[in-house]
Amino acid sequence: MRDNMLKWSVQEGGVSLLTFLKERIKNTTSVKAIKRAIDGRSCLVNERIERFGSRRLKPGDQVKFLLKTETAKAPLIKKLYEDQHLLAIDKPVHRICSDQELQKLLSDYKGKIWLAHRLDKETSGVLLLAKSLEAKERLRELFAQRKIEKRYIALVHGLMFNEEGQIDSRLVVKKRLSGQTIYGNSCDGRGERALTFWKCLERRAKVTLIECKPVTGRTHQIRVHMSSIGHPIVGDLQYGKRIYEEGVERCLLHAQQLKFIHPFSGEGVLIEAVVPKEIIDS
Repeated sequence: MRDNMLKWSVQEGGVSLLTFLKERIKNTTSVKAIKRAIDGRSCLVNERIERFGSRRLKPGDQVKFLLKTETAKAPLIKKLYEDQHLLAIDKPVHRICSDQELQKLLSDYKGKIWLAHRLDKETSGVLLLAKSLEAKERLRELFAQRKIEKRYIALVHGLMFNEEGQIDSRLVVKKRLSGQTIYGNSCDGRGERALTFWKCLERRAKVTLIECKPVTGRTHQIRVHMSSIGHPIVGDLQYGKRIYEEGVERCLLHAQQLKFIHPFSGEGVLIEAVVPKEIIDS
């Protein structure tokens, strides 16, 4: 965040970050572009990445903002597997898993495609879809019965000294903030069980590349679990560090593999998505 970076010192507090930025760069870009830039990690308040335009600023706050040149590029959708019942794609980063978004990404299917599970907005990798309502129900049953083996690759902060381990906890909602739900480990036995096996793949200078195999499929499970043992995922602003990191534009978590028995043919299926360069080379 160096080139073309704008800086301000807040004189009068009480105004929202979005309003503050609109007043200063309204002739340069649209409000939608400002919102996208905030969501895209282009704004710092007091040297911490700020993702919420609703944040109320205080006198003396230091605001930094990098307005990037936008290119209206449609994401390239890579198909990883397809037959008459199922479709698997490599989900693009920064795309939410919703029926509306799915129709935009896969317009060729004319609305006849359904989500079988979900990935977080910033998570890339294997996303399994159904081409009929019957297939959707069969896949969801496989997920519910834990008959689909999932493998994720993540880059986490710090050096992990053990070669492998497991995290077994119960997850509960800790708080809700600006439309986002924050989860955490329960201290009193409440919540839903979450079990994750992890293994160290490579230790680097200040980070570790790991494999995670979640047995359960709780929302934000891997992110919460890694943060809970002191190794948050690089780029995770909800459960990790909100500092600016050069070249990191998202949470570095990738759904690398799904393995299961096909719900119609009974044959074994292995679907893999290549680990992105930003995780391999960071």
